[in-house]
Amino acid sequence: MDLQVNSSKSATDYIKEESKYSLKKRKLQQWIYLNQLTQPYVARRLGLDPIEFKAMIKDNVPFNREQITRLVHLMGAKDAFRVIYFPTSEQRSEVYKSVFGNYKERKNE
Repeated sequence: MDLQVNSSKSATDYIKEESKYSLKKRKLQQWIYLNQLTQPYVARRLGLDPIEFKAMIKDNVPFNREQITRLVHLMGAKDAFRVIYFPTSEQRSEVYKSVFGNYKERKNE
């Protein structure tokens, strides 16, 4: 558990304060389903109203740093990394290397 918490803390350190990131809808829904959770539960954990959360997911509205931090703590750094949409592949690669080391993320994830 300590490793997951440490990875979570370092994962959110690389998110710029002014940056906002949207989430990959299908990947998030798969994670919620596989972990036997509900969208309203995840919304509450992110500090959002369930209706607002569903609208944000549907319309690809960016989440702020606090919400992304909560998401990383809820999902774990590895799973959250797969769900977060990064604006460029270079940024995605840079964050992955900074948080997890030099192992490359598989292309289809």
